Amino acid sequence: MVTEYQNRNSRNKKKLWGAIAIGIICIVIVILFLSGIGSALFRNDSGTPAGSSVAAQAAVQTAQTPQASSQVSRVNPGVTINASDIPYVVPTPVPVPGSGVYVRVGYLGQYTGSYTANGVSYEVKNSGFHIYTIDQPTGTIMATFEKADDGVKHNLTAEIWENGGMLAQNITYDPFGTVSVSANV
Repeated sequence: MVTEYQNRNSRNKKKLWGAIAIGIICIVIVILFLSGIGSALFRNDSGTPAGSSVAAQAAVQTAQTPQASSQVSRVNPGVTINASDIPYVVPTPVPVPGSGVYVRVGYLGQYTGSYTANGVSYEVKNSGFHIYTIDQPTGTIMATFEKADDGVKHNLTAEIWENGGMLAQNITYDPFGTVSVSANV
């Protein structure tokens, strides 16, 4: 005959084995996520977390580096990291006002160049996205800019805008690439 003590002991053993099984499952899940295998299960094809918004997915793009190299991670020595797998955020260009004439230029690295309006040239050395206002424009607006480095990952863009509409645009990805635009206003 089974005594009450034996029943209680049997129930406690079942609870203990259940707790051990849950603990083992938790440890396996943690190991999978630390190794990177588990986190891959929760990503979509674009590399962004599944279920993230379209805006968040558009903001993060995978770097496409022509000379992609591999490095061994210092954190996880057995893991190889490809440069093309590292995400980067693409900055938003500066918006152009709805009225007036502007030259907009953008590049993440350094660029130099000039723009000419009303017969006067203005030299530029900058980085990032900038808008240059053309006061009382007449005739032809011309602009030429050059990358100051050999970067091929990001483009150099030059544009001429009038009253919210783009009149001219030129883009280059070339190392030390040059862009020129001109438009009559």
